[in-house]
Amino acid sequence: MNLPEAKVKELESWLLENELMDEGDYLEDTVRGDYYPIYIDQVRGHYYFTNQRIVFFSGILGSSNFSIKYSDIKAIKKSFIGPLLPFGVTITAFNAEKGKDKKYKLSLSSRKKWLELFSKKSGVTYQ
Repeated sequence: MNLPEAKVKELESWLLENELMDEGDYLEDTVRGDYYPIYIDQVRGHYYFTNQRIVFFSGILGSSNFSIKYSDIKAIKKSFIGPLLPFGVTITAFNAEKGKDKKYKLSLSSRKKWLELFSKKSGVTYQ
């Protein structure tokens, strides 16, 4: 991660204040990317990868923000964005708020790097 230590501390503090990560969690990496919720085409934002979770934050009304613990991940699949773009990662994870599994479609450049990270952290092999 190419961020100054002061910026990392600022981001960690902000993530804690917004209840997107827990005490003892720390930021390992961050990248710009898109999220594709079911009823909205594309939401641009930032992904924050901590030692315990994937966090997505978008400044657009905050309605698409989410935080997924690696331990809650049940499935990881390669997917496409639109019909042809191989940047997608679909994660199925337990959503405690709804009490059931939910699918999250992420769009990330360097997809292989993130697939391997998610697989390593969650213990789930990607397809």
